[in-house]
Amino acid sequence: MKRIEGEARRKRKPVVYWDACLFIDWLKGKPRTIPAETEGLAEQVRQFEANELTVVTSTLTVVEVLESYIPDEQRPKLESLKQMPDKLFLAQVRHQEAILAHDIRDYYKRLGGQEALTVATADAIHLATAILYKCDVFYTFDEENRKDDRGVKCLGLIPLSGNVAGHNLRIERPPPPAQSNLQSVGLGSVMEEGGEESEEDGESEEDGN
Repeated sequence: MKRIEGEARRKRKPVVYWDACLFIDWLKGKPRTIPAETEGLAEQVRQFEANELTVVTSTLTVVEVLESYIPDEQRPKLESLKQMPDKLFLAQVRHQEAILAHDIRDYYKRLGGQEALTVATADAIHLATAILYKCDVFYTFDEENRKDDRGVKCLGLIPLSGNVAGHNLRIERPPPPAQSNLQSVGLGSVMEEGGEESEEDGESEEDGN
């Protein structure tokens, strides 16, 4: 998968992060209980397919989006994702993401003591990836505290917006069309510092696609 630069940088397209739940809901093809969320997701998909933005997500999303979730009539959507390498950037879980994900989880645990809630492991990896790749905004539907796959109660994500363990990251629901006017603010340095890959990392990504 090619780096987030080149065409995206020249056109100053927004670089947005999609949590796995966006892919799951889109591929399921069922409306959400809140109409504005359904409209917001549809607008994100429209902009994605029109190449108006670049979507970043972790390779962890590949693990979370199970084909058994997806009705047969929606399978072509999943196949279409494989044909969009210029619009969808799959970020590998490297050492940098792992360390930052650990730090995020540890931050919230230390903040409230041993009985405090922290961020679920998968969520921490998604947040760390969005921070390191300097995404303009992190889109998710996760707001309420909830139990993870092990039954452990964890923090919701939207309330963390603006300060994720000391890191500036906007976390929002996908906005409906009338509100969807995101301007790219971090794109110029998206692959610098924490988000920059080594040549070895880049080669391994290309070999795996």
